[in-house]
Amino acid sequence: KPKREAAPKVATSVAVVEPEPEVISSLEQVLPAPASAYAGDGERGDMVFNNAVNALKTGNVEGGISQLQQFAAEAPQHAKADNALYFSGLGYMGLNDFEDAATAFESVAKKYPAGDAVVDALLKLAECRTKLNQPADARKAYQRIVKDWPDTPAAQAARSRLSSLPTPSASP
Repeated sequence: KPKREAAPKVATSVAVVEPEPEVISSLEQVLPAPASAYAGDGERGDMVFNNAVNALKTGNVEGGISQLQQFAAEAPQHAKADNALYFSGLGYMGLNDFEDAATAFESVAKKYPAGDAVVDALLKLAECRTKLNQPADARKAYQRIVKDWPDTPAAQAARSRLSSLPTPSASP
């Protein structure tokens, strides 16, 4: 049963003590640099990303790839860092460099497992593995999509492509 008496007063005041200036300066020397070259400047990061994608679209594929890779390395916390790696992979595919494309797509899945480009990167990774005559690795990527994102258009595409891959040979 609740009591009709008021709760007793509890002291909640806390003394705030500012650190000495020497302590603050010593912390500034120890603290790491910001995680992103574009920390606090999302617009600048967006501009760099868009310029790199435009380079891909206008035929400067090598330059676009380089800019996208540099952007992803310098701004790993930026919202478009995973997309930068994904588009660099597409650029490599455009150059028929499927090994470097596969590396870029793998980076998306490893570095940004919750990123919005992961499913598409895995589809492209499987495509690269198929072109590199690595059907077992392609199968793994498609199976991951089907398992982790079962009710998506990507899973439907993965199922379709799985059926066209050669079946693994049984070991005796």
